[in-house]
Amino acid sequence: MLTSSLFWTDVKKISLHYGTKNQVDLDRVTLSQLSRYMHDGPFAPGSMRPKVEAAIAFIRSGGLRVIVTRPDLGFAAIEGETGTEIVPDPGSPG
Repeated sequence: MLTSSLFWTDVKKISLHYGTKNQVDLDRVTLSQLSRYMHDGPFAPGSMRPKVEAAIAFIRSGGLRVIVTRPDLGFAAIEGETGTEIVPDPGSPG
């Protein structure tokens, strides 16, 4: 079973309210946090939303880690230096 996945995008990290004065970059989020952000609506359709939906689906299906970042930052993201890491909730099976 695949337990980790890398999603490439054009930015370093997933951001809430991207491109606004309220932008907040996400370093590490749990499944429940990311699901709540999706419900609250800061991801516009056609932007980061499809990647966030795919990351949520991957973790819900038993994945342990998703990293979202730019391709040129992949190795740094794997080392935890950049990118957004999405993980299961603490105490969840996996």
